[in-house]
Amino acid sequence: MIYIYTIKTTPHEFGAAKIACENCTFTFKRNIADVLTEWRLALMNIGKFGHISMRGRVAYGISCFENAIVALKYDINDWKIVLNYLWEYTNIQYLDDWNDIVVELIPENLTEFKTYEEEEFEKLSKDEFIYLYSLYQNIDGSVDALLRGIYDLGISHAYTVIEGYVESSLKSLERIIKLMIDYNFPLPKIEPFLKFSIEENRG
Repeated sequence: MIYIYTIKTTPHEFGAAKIACENCTFTFKRNIADVLTEWRLALMNIGKFGHISMRGRVAYGISCFENAIVALKYDINDWKIVLNYLWEYTNIQYLDDWNDIVVELIPENLTEFKTYEEEEFEKLSKDEFIYLYSLYQNIDGSVDALLRGIYDLGISHAYTVIEGYVESSLKSLERIIKLMIDYNFPLPKIEPFLKFSIEENRG
C-alpha cells in the first residue's frame, strides 16, 4: 500500500503532515501510471529507431522540437531561422557545417553574450544574432534542453564510420524522447521516419 502525504493548512497546524484524501491519491497514482506507460511505449519505439538512418533520427528529434514549440504556444513562424538551420542536417553535404551553426543556436550559448561583437560567431550573422537574442528572452527551459539534445544527437557520429545500429545516437535520441515526456509534450509518430533506412546511403 502506498500512502500519499500532504500538509495541513489550518492556522494552528500549518505545515503538519497528513495523509492525502482518496481523490488526491487516486489522481496522483493515475498521473504517475500515465507517465510510466508513455515512457514504456517510447522505449519500445527506440528499438524501431535502430533501423532508421542517422538523418532520419535527427529529423525525428527536430520534429520533437517543432511539437514542443507548438505545445508551448509559441508562434512557429518566429522560429524559422532556428528550424531552417536544424533541417539542413537532412540534406547538407558536410555535417561539420551543421555542427558549427547549431552550437551557436543553443540559447544558453548565444545569450551568454549581450552583443555580437563579444564573440567571433562563425556562422550566425549579426542580424540573426540580434533577432535570436531577443527571441530567447524568457523562453521555457525545455527549448534549450531540446536544442542541446538535437545537437548532441547530430554530432554523435560526426567523426566516425557508421556501423551497426549506432547505439550512441539511440541513447541521444532516447534522452530527447524522455525530455518530451518529462515536459508533457506530444511525441511525433514514428511511422513516417521508418522509410529512412540505416542500410541505405551509408546510414
